[in-house]
Amino acid sequence: MKNKQFLIKDIAEICGVSISTVSRVLNKNGRYSQATEKKILAACKKYNYQQNVIARSLRTNSLKIIGILVPDITNPFYAAIVKSCESYFFKNGYLTIVCNTERSFENEQRYVNALSNHIAAGLIIISNQRKLEPTNYNLTIPIIYIDRSPAPLQNTLMILSDNYGGALAATNYLINCKADPYFITTPTTEASSTKERIRGFKDVLKKQHIHGERIITLNNTSDELVNSPQNINNTQLINILKNNKNKIGFFTVNDNVAFAVVKLAIYMGVKIPDQLCIIGFDDSPLASLSVPQITTIRQNIPRISSLASENLLNSIKKRTISQSPVIIPVSLVKRDTT
Repeated sequence: MKNKQFLIKDIAEICGVSISTVSRVLNKNGRYSQATEKKILAACKKYNYQQNVIARSLRTNSLKIIGILVPDITNPFYAAIVKSCESYFFKNGYLTIVCNTERSFENEQRYVNALSNHIAAGLIIISNQRKLEPTNYNLTIPIIYIDRSPAPLQNTLMILSDNYGGALAATNYLINCKADPYFITTPTTEASSTKERIRGFKDVLKKQHIHGERIITLNNTSDELVNSPQNINNTQLINILKNNKNKIGFFTVNDNVAFAVVKLAIYMGVKIPDQLCIIGFDDSPLASLSVPQITTIRQNIPRISSLASENLLNSIKKRTISQSPVIIPVSLVKRDTT
């Protein structure tokens, strides 16, 4: 008996009750006496019986699993959102499945189709899709999109930081620092968050009558650069650092890129912030751990995560879900690089 794995029918047999009675007690629904409840719970504890969560969910059509899809789990911004959402759902009786899509449209689509097929009750997605079509996914469950805003579909909600407003604040601050502004991004320029940051940057330049090519696109992703900042090999960027006689201002698409640019500038002997000002985006731990510490646009991760989790749970419980995007304010955090 010591190594036996007890099933629900074993507990029912030990307690002298039906399987349905054990199920009612464990799921806290239906009618049963206090004495029966006490006996069943004591037997479950004694024999270390645990319910099969997936099997129970399939029987009751009340799934207690949430899927969370992120482009790269090693990215501090994504990891912080996952941690916060996981904590919320765990407190509310849900387990989570975290899926690392590796920035692949195909991986994301496979995960969504699999999880929406009787496994997950709902999904939180930081998407790689540029545009969602109804035929892309077998959408049978509610979805909350964070950070990226593909075209909205039925029973979905977008929760986004104010990327445009953050870009305005960053670019204006560089100009106020008397720095000649440039925007540095990675190959993933199709993401809606990146597009909004570029739009804000360009609008400030237009208003200030600043002309010329000022968008620098690197060859590496931000996650690659943070691990190997020496891999920046962009001729345009290096020439600006070498030849620009005025103070330069770099607004980068995120803190990982800002960190890599800081390392490159130090290697090239460029003085920060006297000759070069740098502003990142996210306020990831890297921004404050960097030497010098990086000025950045802070995204409100606790607010983003709580709104995403609360709205998804409300939708799962058949309450109304707003179809309009929710825009979360951001703030400028001033540090050593400006």
